Amino acid sequence: MEKVSLKEKISYGLGSMGYNIANASLATFILPFYQTFGPEFYGIIILIITFSKLFDIISDIIFGYIVDNTKTKLGKSRPYLLFLSIPFMIILSLTFINPFSFGIGNFLSYLYIIITYNLLTTIVYTGINISHSTLNLRITDNIKERQILNLFRVYGAFICTILINNITYPLINIFNWQITWTIYGIFGMIFFILCFKGTKERIFIKNNYKIKELKNIISKNYIISLLSYMFLILKRSLVTIPLVFFASSWFHSPFLVGLFTISFMVPMTIAIGFTPKIFRFEKSKVLIITNIIYILSCSLILFFGLYLNFIPLVLLIICFIINGIMMAPHEVSSHLFFIDIIEENFEKNSVKIEGLIFSGAAIIKKIGESISYFIVGLLTISFIQTNISNSIPILILFTIVPIIISFGTIFIMCFYKNRYELEYLKN
Repeated sequence: MEKVSLKEKISYGLGSMGYNIANASLATFILPFYQTFGPEFYGIIILIITFSKLFDIISDIIFGYIVDNTKTKLGKSRPYLLFLSIPFMIILSLTFINPFSFGIGNFLSYLYIIITYNLLTTIVYTGINISHSTLNLRITDNIKERQILNLFRVYGAFICTILINNITYPLINIFNWQITWTIYGIFGMIFFILCFKGTKERIFIKNNYKIKELKNIISKNYIISLLSYMFLILKRSLVTIPLVFFASSWFHSPFLVGLFTISFMVPMTIAIGFTPKIFRFEKSKVLIITNIIYILSCSLILFFGLYLNFIPLVLLIICFIINGIMMAPHEVSSHLFFIDIIEENFEKNSVKIEGLIFSGAAIIKKIGESISYFIVGLLTISFIQTNISNSIPILILFTIVPIIISFGTIFIMCFYKNRYELEYLKN
């Protein structure tokens, strides 16, 4: 079909900015926010977040099935961007309230955290994320245009994360935590409405599958794609979640979180613009090469921190730049892997299964985040309690764990071959 207009691509990117307001908020600032409640509450809250992520798996499956079977005049995916925009604004604001300050007791305060956190992640974020992911497939059936739409999705996420990580602490100093996230919620609502109004669903292949046919999507390539996405989520989370703690421990200033974010994400954003040229080769081969370089960069940080007990700021910035560039192909390809799986499955079985395939990705994301929050919580408890300078556990979060994850990515990519992708590369 003809090219998608620039206006529509920008609108799609704004939708990504909307739900990544929640993503960036929860990834970088939710643990520092809960830290303000007092160290005596921190351990229990870590457990609440960990188990909430695991229970969220059920909602991913349900919502994927709902999106696949939605039939409205507004489309299958777009309605949820509109209907969930106001709940997103309200619940995001409520999540960043300290219930312990109301004197309602510990039990009710923990209950408040469980309810608000789960409403945000289990219902609102899940619904918007899955509907926005499937919208790509319904805007166009042109693989090149889908790739470009995906670039706008990634750009929207990165721009949002860079802005939030740089302006949050200044805004908190001016206002407070709740007002800051009320402002973020209003912008999120506006972005979802603009995405709804600026995009159009044109592809109307029926999702005429039966439950027994879902076994067809469980292929070797799908499992590899899920594992690859899991590793990406773990690696991304272990950059963003402990970033405030890392800046505080090794450089004694949480305000450096903005500089670190820029150093990592701006090069990544620029590198993403070159990924269409890189993906003239197989995505699996590109990920193998970039992960090898990522391992070398993390090893350099580890050497200075572990053996010299000192990490030069300039060296860290250089390594952040390298790591950001090396993660760009993985960030872009993670979404494209699932689109290739959908098309490969359609060619084999003449059945279009979109929502549930992306539900699998959403489930993996929640599992990866759950593991990340647990690891970060476990390794930051000592820092929270004693404010340790040059904390080795926090250094491990930034180096050894990502190195292990990168080796895992390299290993599974050796087994990935997608017929749909190979046919496209030949043409």
